[in-house]
Amino acid sequence: MSQRFYTIPELDELWREIESLRIQIAGLRRNLAPIPSASLRPQKIEGPMNERFLYSKREAAQMLSVCVSTLDQLIARGELKTRRLGKKVMVPRGELVRLAGRDVTAIWPAKQGGKTVRQ
Repeated sequence: MSQRFYTIPELDELWREIESLRIQIAGLRRNLAPIPSASLRPQKIEGPMNERFLYSKREAAQMLSVCVSTLDQLIARGELKTRRLGKKVMVPRGELVRLAGRDVTAIWPAKQGGKTVRQ
């Protein structure tokens, strides 16, 4: 590849073209209308399929009115089945309905003398 050398007048012309393009770009940016955020959100499906199939652990904990660490205990004990999407742990809607429809006794291990007793 050979190197091209520009003369001063050529460089001046290139500089004027660059400045002209910069002004055009600035004008285009001013004329851009903001995109409403509502149009970026996925549309909800109307009818019986409007509920989501999977919820994050935080959302599932809110739906069950428990903290996330309590939900983690339920998952660890196998009382709540989860699905993984990559690194994200998701809770199926059916599992939330099943758990909400029954009584759960002690979630946290019992303490005796200030120490947690493992069963």
